[in-house]
Amino acid sequence: QPQYLPHNHGFDEFFGAPNCHFGPYNNKNTPNVPVYKDANMVGRYYEGDFNIDRQTGESNLTQRFIKEGIEFIEAQTQKSEPFFLYWAADATHGPMYASKPFLGKSARG
Repeated sequence: QPQYLPHNHGFDEFFGAPNCHFGPYNNKNTPNVPVYKDANMVGRYYEGDFNIDRQTGESNLTQRFIKEGIEFIEAQTQKSEPFFLYWAADATHGPMYASKPFLGKSARG
């Protein structure tokens, strides 16, 4: 619900999902977690821009979060003013798969 988004709690910008990708949802295979850019929903996790590879569990959402965070830092450093970035990964516990750049680098992937 809009009143719970970060804009209504002191944040100037936001990119992310207001909840995690665990249930309960109508379909546990495609949980349809909304992803927001500021106050606008820009897609849903596991759909559209945030597809997941069902064989590897790999998603591009973490990479998108990294990209958004870096772009925010770069924009803020141009202003020469203090800023605060709260960045949280979307899948710190799972899925446990190596992304393509890390395949074959360890016994796990």
